[in-house]
Amino acid sequence: MKTKILVLSLLFGCLSALKVKSNSLILAQGDDQGTFPANLDIGDTKVAFYQHGKFGGAQMILDASSTRTYALKGSQKVGSTETLNWWDNAISSIKVGKKAMVKLCRYQNCEDEKKKPENAVILVGPYATKFMGWASDYASTIVVSPYDEAKSPVVSVFGGDEFNCDTATVLKPGNYNSRDLKLNNIDPEEIRGFRVPQGLVLEIYDQDYQAGQSGFIQGASTPSSQVDLYTQKNSNQPDQSQANLGKFYRKVKSVKIGRADEIYPITARWVPLDSSWGNALKVSVLQGLQLDTTKVSSTTFSASLSLGYKYTKGDPVTGSHEVSVSATAGFELQNSISNSIQKATQVTAEKNCAAKGDVKVTMWQFQLQAEGALYGAENYICRYGDNASVAPQCISFIKCADSECTKCK
Repeated sequence: MKTKILVLSLLFGCLSALKVKSNSLILAQGDDQGTFPANLDIGDTKVAFYQHGKFGGAQMILDASSTRTYALKGSQKVGSTETLNWWDNAISSIKVGKKAMVKLCRYQNCEDEKKKPENAVILVGPYATKFMGWASDYASTIVVSPYDEAKSPVVSVFGGDEFNCDTATVLKPGNYNSRDLKLNNIDPEEIRGFRVPQGLVLEIYDQDYQAGQSGFIQGASTPSSQVDLYTQKNSNQPDQSQANLGKFYRKVKSVKIGRADEIYPITARWVPLDSSWGNALKVSVLQGLQLDTTKVSSTTFSASLSLGYKYTKGDPVTGSHEVSVSATAGFELQNSISNSIQKATQVTAEKNCAAKGDVKVTMWQFQLQAEGALYGAENYICRYGDNASVAPQCISFIKCADSECTKCK
């Protein structure tokens, strides 16, 4: 028994002697970047900590399938949890499984975590970084817990360039002004990147209380939802699926997070403008986008439309019902009318439908409606005879395959 104890003591002593601060490592370009690997070698519910940068040195893997707190300071214990004082101030790189959340606190029991944003770092998986930057070697308490992105998604916010976790936190759906952000462990003046999971949408603002210029990030399972403001600031070729948000680098003052199917519902319908029997029609048509900017910005309208919309099929007389239009079709329509959205002005134009004998003719316009917004398409449809009293069935004017929109693309 004494021999075993001696061997363990020698082993522990050797490991302690090998401990070095990670800032003494020579780091190659990109070593301090954060990444979001689809598959990690540690397991979905695990969090792995490494003594050195580049996942080197001693390794500690914790199970996050249930919430548990680990005290790393001295001989302290939290409840019945383990004491792991060898790791106090000695974590330099990390991997987080896709079903795990981890909080790294500077102080014991995460005391004072909200007095200064940098006192705690919160991460969800999948995430990995070879070097934790400023946060390296400071953790005294670790809290691990389960994370289910499908049921309770959160937005990851990074205070380090290229998704490094110098400071980092996660935010649930809601509105956050600058004070709220600080209370959630991130200094708004240090915000440098986001990861927005599928099912959520994020709007960022350069003024407090969701005011000023805004930018939009749509959650996805692809890298398009991983926006590094530093990279975009220095790039003349932004990712095609996102507007260049580099102007918000370290200038985010407030944010709004919503669920993709709830943030800003838009409905579409065909509206009859005027009818005649045997005579030509001449109608003054309102076209373009009218916005109440106290309720919605053109950025929000555009981004929400790209997520899809509700289409009202039929009409109030013969009966109508709503159908959901996919994000693919929504993005196609948004791209088609992007100039009108950017102008955000409505004008009146004279439109004509020629007469065809004694049959009825009706002019139809495709419209989009939402709280504080009304869009009228520049294109219009003249329908005759039996078709005149029936709304086109296509989900938008760009889907019409013939002049009376009796067939859809």
